[in-house]
Amino acid sequence: MNKIVLIIGLLICTCNCYSQKELWGVNRGSENATGYNGNMIKYDINGQNPTIVHEFLDFSTGKTPKGKLFLASNGKLYGITVAGGNTSGGVIANGNGVLYEYDLVFDKYRVVHYFDTQAPSYIYGAGVTEPVAGKLYGSVSNRVFCFDLATETFTFLTGAAGYSIDSELFKASNGFLYCTTRDSFCPGVSSVGPNNFGTIIKVNINGNSIQQVYQLKCDGSEGGRFSGEFIETTPGKLINITEGGVTPCQVMGRYLSLISIRTR
Repeated sequence: MNKIVLIIGLLICTCNCYSQKELWGVNRGSENATGYNGNMIKYDINGQNPTIVHEFLDFSTGKTPKGKLFLASNGKLYGITVAGGNTSGGVIANGNGVLYEYDLVFDKYRVVHYFDTQAPSYIYGAGVTEPVAGKLYGSVSNRVFCFDLATETFTFLTGAAGYSIDSELFKASNGFLYCTTRDSFCPGVSSVGPNNFGTIIKVNINGNSIQQVYQLKCDGSEGGRFSGEFIETTPGKLINITEGGVTPCQVMGRYLSLISIRTR
């Protein structure tokens, strides 16, 4: 059956595939839940008639999907799980997670990469994006990866910054990708582990490298963790929000501060 696929995750985005419109997304289970580990589901264009197309039941092929499904230029869907898959090294009892593919023509789910001990600490990835045709970019823990659709080669970009990337990669008008980390390390005798002050990460897809370009002030005046995705209000200016801060505004019961950066 021919399809036009509208991908849904935490947010809805539209994509064109073939001829019939549908809504697709993933429901997340829990890393420690028994039995239910999430599923991939589709609806008609009106959000009715849900159909489960894949259940994340098999630990070896990934469980607990996170982030949005992404429709790549090859016509297939891609996403990540934060558990299941490889447990090599005994680092994560619940598994290190996987990068998976779903073929819309053959209705087939397949793991294209198993995250392993190269991805330090816990996986906080948030889906993938395709800033250049044929190459997917995503994040695990505090590292960014690239997956070549043609060769199925998986590589980590040079560098690691901040701690636990937990936002989608956003492509700005200057050609660089930007994302935020959940935590960082502040100087001081009490900094024996990550704290709640996030950082901004810049990804150079041409140089295959990442760097930290900003860290929230450790005195909390700019807020703590980032609490959203980047938007580019005008060319060269990105906006995000943080939790807390000296002059916060109350939104939906939480105190948030606006943070803006200029890209170069």
